[in-house]
Amino acid sequence: IAMYTDTQTGYIREPEEIERFRQAVGVDCRTILVQRPALEQVRGALAEKGYQVETNVGIGGYNIDLALRKGDAYVLGIECDGRLYRENRSARERDYHRRKYLESRGWRIHRLWSTNWWKNPAQEIERILRAAEGTL
Repeated sequence: IAMYTDTQTGYIREPEEIERFRQAVGVDCRTILVQRPALEQVRGALAEKGYQVETNVGIGGYNIDLALRKGDAYVLGIECDGRLYRENRSARERDYHRRKYLESRGWRIHRLWSTNWWKNPAQEIERILRAAEGTL
């Protein structure tokens, strides 16, 4: 079996590689998508739309995966289901308390699911842009 991985992370990286791996092993491996290349792709696409994008912005013990800025203000925090998502033990803390805490500090939060990103990146960028503009 050939293993298709990103040499820096050791994870499967491209959709074509995922499909080859799935066929070789006979399992759906979309859940092992690597976070970093997707974040870099999202970051690049949003920068092209005129946003400043910062990674791992910390607030109160939490890190936001991607933070969009327009001028001097943060307009949206984007949470991804990558490493930080998997490391939190409690779904309740991860999904409810964390979001409520961030929102209570003025953040608008958008969830980006890696499976949606790999299926249709253009659609996910549009959803992020609508969320940043407050129309989602």
